[in-house]
Amino acid sequence: MLMRRWTPPSQVPTTSLDVAGGGSGHHPKQRTFLRWAKVFIYLIIAITLIVFCTIYTIQKENFFNEEYNRQQRNEQNREDRLVFKEFLDEISKLMVTNSIDLIQAKTLMIIPKLNKQQKQDLLFFLYSQKLLQNSTDFNLQNMNFNDIELFCSNHFQQIHLIGVQLKNAIFRNCHFKSASFQQSNLFNSRFINSSIENSSFIRANLDQSQFIRTDIRHVDFTEASLSQSNFLQANIVQGNRFLNADLYQANLTEHQINGKYGLSTIEHDFTNARFPNGSFHVDESERNLIINGEDVNLIFFFKIFL
Repeated sequence: MLMRRWTPPSQVPTTSLDVAGGGSGHHPKQRTFLRWAKVFIYLIIAITLIVFCTIYTIQKENFFNEEYNRQQRNEQNREDRLVFKEFLDEISKLMVTNSIDLIQAKTLMIIPKLNKQQKQDLLFFLYSQKLLQNSTDFNLQNMNFNDIELFCSNHFQQIHLIGVQLKNAIFRNCHFKSASFQQSNLFNSRFINSSIENSSFIRANLDQSQFIRTDIRHVDFTEASLSQSNFLQANIVQGNRFLNADLYQANLTEHQINGKYGLSTIEHDFTNARFPNGSFHVDESERNLIINGEDVNLIFFFKIFL
């Protein structure tokens, strides 16, 4: 009898595990996780590229804008310096012909265009040309010199800055003698390492101003507002006139109020002035009209009608 040779079947039998695994060796949940992981990775890469491109574009645009603005500022500054130089040259020529009215008109026109440094230079120039020593012919009334910083190297003799806006101004090493700041607005100004002598601040606004290492002697503060001003760091405060001045909440030492410095005493004139504590100065001749800090108006009534 002939024996047939055994050959394996053409199809390998499968089991339930093989059918469940789909013949790939991975569970369906694992395949799903892998697909979502790939999607997430691609999404992160795409977002990263988008963010990078966006940031790069914005930074590049900002850089060019800043560079453009810087060039514009430099160009504007060059033009401003040129205009200011031409103005100074023109004023110098007009000084020869003594055309004060024309000089004033041109000065008032250019001031609003100047920066703080140029305004400082302008004051020095006008003073050197002796235009600020006489307020009747030339003045800077109502002109804006706010936030100016004056670093003085010379004395200012008889300088007139009447009715000028000088809020937040800083005066360093400035020595004012016979100067006039009448009706000027010096709110929150600072006088540092300076001196003020025989000068006038009549009806000036000096609220919240500070006097630091500064001498203040024989200064007229008539009707000036000095509310919350600070004299505590001033060197000398003697012989000043505070007629009708407002010193409410101002900071002064007892010696400064009494006009004392070292062994010398030069009293102030506080006629009708309001003191830091809110009280008013009363002359000896009027003291009998005050009872417990209040005016006895009936005394005047009886004096009139009796």
